[in-house]
Amino acid sequence: MDRMTRLLDHLRGVPGATVAELARELGATERTVRRDLARAREGGVVLDVRRGRGGGVRLIRDTHLPALRFTEDEALALALALGAVAADPRLSAMARSARLRLGRVLTDRFGERVAALADVRPEEPVSLLGADPVRAEVLLDLCVAVARRHRVELAYRSGSGTPTRRPVDPYEVVRMAGHWYLVGFCGLRRGIRVFRIDRVATVRRTEITVRAPDDLDAPALVAAGVRRSAEDPVICEFAFDVDARRARELAPAYRMELVDRPGGAHGIIRALPHHLPRLARWVLGLDVGVRVIAPAALRDELGRLADRAHALADG
Repeated sequence: MDRMTRLLDHLRGVPGATVAELARELGATERTVRRDLARAREGGVVLDVRRGRGGGVRLIRDTHLPALRFTEDEALALALALGAVAADPRLSAMARSARLRLGRVLTDRFGERVAALADVRPEEPVSLLGADPVRAEVLLDLCVAVARRHRVELAYRSGSGTPTRRPVDPYEVVRMAGHWYLVGFCGLRRGIRVFRIDRVATVRRTEITVRAPDDLDAPALVAAGVRRSAEDPVICEFAFDVDARRARELAPAYRMELVDRPGGAHGIIRALPHHLPRLARWVLGLDVGVRVIAPAALRDELGRLADRAHALADG
């Protein structure tokens, strides 16, 4: 096997390597490696070469091998099957290398998306997609956005069923408790959020580069979200001085049950306990008469907001 063949074979099986690492692998000088990389480019091999600290060489497309064609679901099945193998520590390195090689020879449409799945944390090799109706193209596009550190725009359905469009800086894709999650900074809510990927309708990738916080612990954030979602909902009851049609317009972000009664509408919102502070802020922002019937915890939140407002006014 000549040096060029060994060089390309090594790059097919690793996510990236420095020139110094390639030189050690090939038993050549760094100058020789750079010359070989230039020859490979001239021959049609697509490389991503970055200089400086944290830089390296990454194989994007290898024209020396014929492109393989799969449907989106077939490409996802191949990548996830290798992910199941990677759950065995004895096979992890080999499975990851195989997934990267697979990504190198797939057609342009799927190659980088399947290769990006090599960076998703492997878990138990059972029910890899969980019980959710996760769409292959959505999961793959999010994995690539994470790998490239590119901002995305999501068409997302919240837990209450409300559709939204929101810019998101994607940090990590995590699978836990039978679900796929995306952890990232939400431009709509202005904070780090956990998104259920089965609730993502479409993904539009941008060229805007983002950076994840150095101390981010994505699995811990997902675990905390899973624990909160298991909490029993709190029944929040309201009396409005407007009819049900007008009251429904006041709560586009909540699924509110409404009935007309003499003097105004009666409404019920089922909320998780950690949502009560946000619900209290919503109540304060209403421009109609409203009375909180229950729970006492929501009235306590309103009292805390009132105390803070008084303190700010006095200060």
